[in-house]
Amino acid sequence: MYNIMDKCPVGFIVWEKDPSGKPEDMNLIYANEAADTMAGEPVTIHIGKHLKDAFPLLLGTPLYDNYKKAMFDREASNIYMLPYPHPNNMLEYYDVHIFPIETYCMAVSYINKTKEFSVAKELEESNEWLNNFAYYVSHDLREPLRTISGMLALLRIDLAEKDLSDKAEIYMSLIEEASLRLGGLIRETLSYAKLGTRNRSEGRTDLSTLIEEVFRDLGEMAKDNNIILKKSSQKEANVGASYTEVYTVLQNLISNAIKYSKDSEVNVNVTKNKGGAFELRVIDHGRGIPEEFQEKIFEPFFRHNGIKLSVSDGFGLGLSSVKRVLSRIGGTVKVEASSEKGTTVLVIIPEFKV
Repeated sequence: MYNIMDKCPVGFIVWEKDPSGKPEDMNLIYANEAADTMAGEPVTIHIGKHLKDAFPLLLGTPLYDNYKKAMFDREASNIYMLPYPHPNNMLEYYDVHIFPIETYCMAVSYINKTKEFSVAKELEESNEWLNNFAYYVSHDLREPLRTISGMLALLRIDLAEKDLSDKAEIYMSLIEEASLRLGGLIRETLSYAKLGTRNRSEGRTDLSTLIEEVFRDLGEMAKDNNIILKKSSQKEANVGASYTEVYTVLQNLISNAIKYSKDSEVNVNVTKNKGGAFELRVIDHGRGIPEEFQEKIFEPFFRHNGIKLSVSDGFGLGLSSVKRVLSRIGGTVKVEASSEKGTTVLVIIPEFKV
């Protein structure tokens, strides 16, 4: 086996139980070339030494505890993104796999994941920067918008008893509509940015009850589109998420279904799957979503003329917000089916656990 591991690109070392029976006295009996490279210093020079002499800094760490479990309890374990300080003061990260072999030995393999960790860290920092940028820009835009809206209201009052030309009335209406739309875009951007800065909140929410509440809130919108809202759910469907998180998911999905349907109905069905999670299906009878866009619609700012109904649409953050919330609470969302007769969006949310 050792001959095979000599040239393996994965770091691989083997420890043997010492006759003393003490964990700190286990002996290093093998290390391949990759182990030397990854550790930043020769590991092979420690072959034959006790752990306490070869790696004294390891004693008392979680990794040492896992070593003892593998050697004495014959229990395998994995540690992901384990930070390891190199002699040059650089911090690197490893995926470590510890497992018992033979009767008195255990093996440790480790893969350097520093590059992946650095990329993930950069993406996280970039995402945080973008969230903060969106939040502050949107927040600062609200004040001038309030000024515009206030001046428009005063202008309407001042001109109430005067005859405006048809062209002037059109201009006034366009300004008012543009102000309303800008307000909606600012609110949408702020809501999306807040999802990235808000801490994960634990909670229990009844899907069945909250669907009824969202139906009431969207009643006027449904009426304007001549849509009938229907629900099918068990009496209690408690999911492991906060009220705000679940409301964000329901409000965006149901309002989207109403927006893209006309003169029909929107069905919201809740069932429980064999794994204990709740499956929420929002079914509309709109024009459908082309297959090539069924994953992209959950990306931020995605827009496509083929599935866009009006100029009053927002930035395309609604469905992205749904995906963002669900990924945080351990749920998923996807387009389950879509055709010219309508679309079914499937959401899976974990059940609340006491």
